[in-house]
Amino acid sequence: MYPVLLSVGPVGVRTAGAVAILAVWLAVVVAAKEMARQGHAPDDVRDFPGPAVVAGLIGARLAYVLLFDPAWYLTHPWQILAVWSGGLSEEGAFLGGLGATVWWCRRRSVPFLVFVDALAPALALGGGIAHLGAFLGGAGYGTPSALPWAITFTDPNSSAPLGIPLHPTQLYESGLDLVLLGGLLKLRHWPAFPGQRFLLFLLGSALIRLVVDPIKGDVIMIAGPLTSGQLAAALVLVGAAVGLVRLGRRRFAPGARHHET
Repeated sequence: MYPVLLSVGPVGVRTAGAVAILAVWLAVVVAAKEMARQGHAPDDVRDFPGPAVVAGLIGARLAYVLLFDPAWYLTHPWQILAVWSGGLSEEGAFLGGLGATVWWCRRRSVPFLVFVDALAPALALGGGIAHLGAFLGGAGYGTPSALPWAITFTDPNSSAPLGIPLHPTQLYESGLDLVLLGGLLKLRHWPAFPGQRFLLFLLGSALIRLVVDPIKGDVIMIAGPLTSGQLAAALVLVGAAVGLVRLGRRRFAPGARHHET
C-alpha cells in the first residue's frame, strides 16, 4: 500500500499518522456537535484531544511493553520510548484515554456519562478512519488467506509481511466501526439514559475485536488460544452488558427520576 505519505530526504511522513490526525479532527467535530445538541458547551470537547492523545499514547506503549516482553524492555529501557519502531496496544490506549476522560470531566465539571455519550459516535468514526490508515501502512495485518479479496503488501516500508496474501483485517474493522457508528446515530431520538450510547459503543467494539482478532497476524497471545485483545474485549463486553442492565433498571424503574452523572 502506501506506508509513507511524503518523504523529504531522510524524513518521511507516515500515512497512518496523517490519517490518525484526520480521524481525531473529525471525531472532535462530531463530538462537539453532539455536546451542543445535548445543551452543553462544545468547547468541553474541542480542548479535550490534547490530554486524551497524550494519555492514550502513554497507556498504549506501557501496555504493549508489559504484554509483549517486559523482561527485554527492562534490559533495554531506552527502547520503551521508541514508539516510532512500532508497538502500541489498543487496550492500553483505551485505559489511558478513559483515565484522561475522568480527569477532564472532573476538571471541567462536566457530567461524565453525558460526555462519554457524546464521544461514542465520534470514537466509532475515528476508529473507522484510523483503521484505513493502518491498512495503508500495513499495521494490524491479517493472517494468510486464499480469499479473492486478500491483500498482498509489497512496499518494504510496510509493517505487514511482504508477498503473502493476507486477510484485510483493517478493512473489516473499519467497515464494522462505521456500521457501529450508524447504529449509535440512530439512537439520537430513541428514549435512552445517560451512558447508554457509550456502553453500546463498548459492547459493539468488544464484539468487533472478538470476531476479528482470530484472523489477525500481529496479535499477542497471552491465555492459551486467546489474544490480549480478545481477553480485554471479553472483560469489556461483560462490564458493558452489566452497566446497561444496571443503568437501564435505574432509569426505567417505577418512580425513578432521571439523573445525569
